[in-house]
Amino acid sequence: MRHRVVGKKLNRDKDHRQALLKNLASSLILNGKIETSVIKAKFMKPFVEKLITKAKDGSYNSVRLLRSRIGNEEALRKLISEIAPSFKERNGGYTRIKKLGVIRKGDNSEMAMIELVTSEKPAKEVKEEVKKVSKPKAKKEAPQESIENKVEGAEVINETSAEGENK
Repeated sequence: MRHRVVGKKLNRDKDHRQALLKNLASSLILNGKIETSVIKAKFMKPFVEKLITKAKDGSYNSVRLLRSRIGNEEALRKLISEIAPSFKERNGGYTRIKKLGVIRKGDNSEMAMIELVTSEKPAKEVKEEVKKVSKPKAKKEAPQESIENKVEGAEVINETSAEGENK
């Protein structure tokens, strides 16, 4: 039973999991995208997103915390100087996981690519553009004569009511 067990273990002890997270995160930051198993990508995503959010703050204390979490000075410099400023306007969703549909031969695990999102448009704007491109359904138009008759009838009603008020 898994009572009170939180998070993935990945069949590793605590130190090995932490080292795996640090290495995967620094590789993602340095290269922009990496290919790994789906489970490791899902395991790493919240960790990297929290790092980027902390790097956006830019305070001295944040830098110290990031240094302890990442451990790679080159990745830390790139995160603070390039990646965090590019996500300044974005409120989360910094990474994307794409399943490759390939199964690794050695251990039969499904492969995925995790990458930093580079598009500057938020997902909401992209959805609106898709809606604009789709064709609207054709509406049935009413015959012109009936509309004109209704308008003329309305004018007549207005004239009679105006005459009745004057008398």
